Amino acid sequence: MFDFFILAIIIVITLLIFWSKFFEKDLFTNIYFGIITCSILLYVGVGGALIEVDCHYILYYCGYLIALWLGLCLFIQHDNKCVDENIYNLFIKRYARFVIGIYIFLCVVDLLYPQIKLVNLISPPSLDLKKAFLQRFEQRETSIFEIISLTMRNFLEPFFYFSLYYYRKKVWKIGFLLFLVMYFDYCTVGYIGRGQVMTNLIVFIVLVYIWKPIWRKRIILGVVCGVPFLFICLVNYASIRIGGDTQNISFFQATEMLFLGESNYPLWFNDIHMKNDSWQDIRDYVYWLVTLPLPVSPGLSGFDVGTNYKISEYLLGIPRGKEGFYVLLPGLVGEAYYIFGKLFWIHGFIYGSIIGVTYNYLRKKECFLPLGLFVSMTLGYACARGGTSAAYPMIIKQLLYFVLILNLYKRYTLRFVIR
Repeated sequence: MFDFFILAIIIVITLLIFWSKFFEKDLFTNIYFGIITCSILLYVGVGGALIEVDCHYILYYCGYLIALWLGLCLFIQHDNKCVDENIYNLFIKRYARFVIGIYIFLCVVDLLYPQIKLVNLISPPSLDLKKAFLQRFEQRETSIFEIISLTMRNFLEPFFYFSLYYYRKKVWKIGFLLFLVMYFDYCTVGYIGRGQVMTNLIVFIVLVYIWKPIWRKRIILGVVCGVPFLFICLVNYASIRIGGDTQNISFFQATEMLFLGESNYPLWFNDIHMKNDSWQDIRDYVYWLVTLPLPVSPGLSGFDVGTNYKISEYLLGIPRGKEGFYVLLPGLVGEAYYIFGKLFWIHGFIYGSIIGVTYNYLRKKECFLPLGLFVSMTLGYACARGGTSAAYPMIIKQLLYFVLILNLYKRYTLRFVIR
């Protein structure tokens, strides 16, 4: 049950923080901050109005948003300089198909090693979340080949979304490629997260909406008509993946179940708020942030960078990998207080700074649109729901290398052409 007065305060404050971005004439800006705002509101804010949540939560939430806003204002730029996209378009023209081909190949490699699973392409495995989760703690040596393959795929991920711009005039190919990647991932482990599905679905729909103006009315109608079926499918998917059966539910029941299930993360704040401050947690988190851009983490002893695992161990009282352990998601405010205690606002300031810096680089470049939408879903949906460990590796490592290589390309334009 919600306290609607507190809920109204949460909604108003959240909208005020990003209000100016909704009046920008740039459609990308509206969508970029719209995704982030809605994600924060749903996964971090709304649940704070539940009557079971500590009454102090709203104060921490407001403080977190103010710190986020300060970080955003400090690092965001307001110039309207036009950007010469010729060099980026040249890169796409030369290397887009090659990059996409290599990325798809790396997805297929997982079906070949360490086990040959090509038969799964014809006969997909049944959905099994428990098996996929247990594999994370499976005690087996990871081969050099697997490490190289995963590293290359992570490295190429931002290049893959950037290269999708090549097919802007044939958007159906973008949809096919995104589906292909998800299908290969599913056939590999027998599971695919709803987050990955929703991210690629939203990226595709927005790209079609922007690049095909004549289809916009039909897209809006299709979304309105398709949302009820989507919600019902998401609820049933959540049931099937843990071994349950499909449910015969209405759209309103599905909406209620999804809304309550996706907004109740602040409930964990009650337990986290009682935790004693620990400088060890701050040290571990700072170490993780500082070493994140490095190609290989130094892995020094004495540091535990598994933030979500540590929080889950604390709340459940069960060590990771043991029977009964699973990952709990406390939301950004809960994570911030667990790590920094009364200095929780530092977490929000870092988050806002990263949003501002990333937005500065991606805006004003149409060719960055597919990548920009993927990044907004990462900083919005993935971060607000799964915590910073679900988003920062992509931003602070993968996207950073992407920027460095494109800047090198701008300065020393490569002359070889891949045929």
